[in-house]
Amino acid sequence: MVLGLACAAAGFLLSAALSLLAVAPGAVLIGASLPLIVAGVMTLFQRRTPASLMGRTDAALNVLIGVPQTAAIAAGAALIALVDYRVMLAVMAALMAASALYLATRTTHQPTETVVTARLAQEPGEETPTAAPPHRR
Repeated sequence: MVLGLACAAAGFLLSAALSLLAVAPGAVLIGASLPLIVAGVMTLFQRRTPASLMGRTDAALNVLIGVPQTAAIAAGAALIALVDYRVMLAVMAALMAASALYLATRTTHQPTETVVTARLAQEPGEETPTAAPPHRR
């Protein structure tokens, strides 16, 4: 996923150039980054979600992706009249690079599936597990 975000950042930055010789590889990088990002998100989704909650979580993920995407399209259409497209592409590149940097430098957490499964499997009246899963470093 980090590679996909970094490729997208480079692609957006190249797309802000004036030369077609820079814009064309930028478009290729943006297109190549999408499968990497989507595969990373879906893998994370499937690894971190218990099977019994997969349908609900998928519906929530679709809403969390679709609504902001629709709002971003509307905002972009309004902003293009006020701001140069190259500035918008540079801001997009900076946000993608910041996201890639964050993901590359954060600590990795153990999947929470064991805690969620334990809570779903407990009998009524049993004490709820309160311990958070340990972190991997």
